[in-house]
Amino acid sequence: MVVVNRRGRASSGPLTNSYSLRTEVEDLGVVLDEFDCTRALFGWSYGGLITLLAANDRQIPQVIAYEPVMQPFGRHALPDLKSAEETADWDRCVEIVNRQISGFSATHVEDLRPTITVGRSCGA
Repeated sequence: MVVVNRRGRASSGPLTNSYSLRTEVEDLGVVLDEFDCTRALFGWSYGGLITLLAANDRQIPQVIAYEPVMQPFGRHALPDLKSAEETADWDRCVEIVNRQISGFSATHVEDLRPTITVGRSCGA
């Protein structure tokens, strides 16, 4: 695992007048050239955008981009999520996130569910 300090952060170089998002992607490219056996990239916050853009430039087997949320995001759904978690009702957890937090319609959530057909072969 390698942790990269982006420009302008402690122990990395300063931001320059030509600094841009492209500069960030190019900086990451230099690191990836040094570690050419990289199998996964994890980007946190703005680093998530940088990793996604880097994946447009080169083949990276796995890219994870995480954008943390701030409180009180989703607070209204916490009691229902806690109840579903206590009963290990994971399907309900997914429904709470999609309906109460994301605001998707019931029809849209149902469309997201996989269709499982029992007793049929692939060719049927």
